[in-house]
Amino acid sequence: MTKKDYILIANAVREAWEEYENDYYPEQEALYKVVECLCSALGSENPSFNRELFTRMAVGDKPDHINFI
Repeated sequence: MTKKDYILIANAVREAWEEYENDYYPEQEALYKVVECLCSALGSENPSFNRELFTRMAVGDKPDHINFI
């Protein structure tokens, strides 16, 4: 995969995230879990994969009520 692919995936997650970013919903936790799983999978395929950057691109800063990542 290329950087372009990672950006495409992060943008797709961001689009879903924006539906819930102003309010707390269980869906936010589910999206964070998806991001966590994607980071693990993408990182295992590419040792240069930047988990922190991908997470920020996908969902921004983690709200305090989310307990993982």
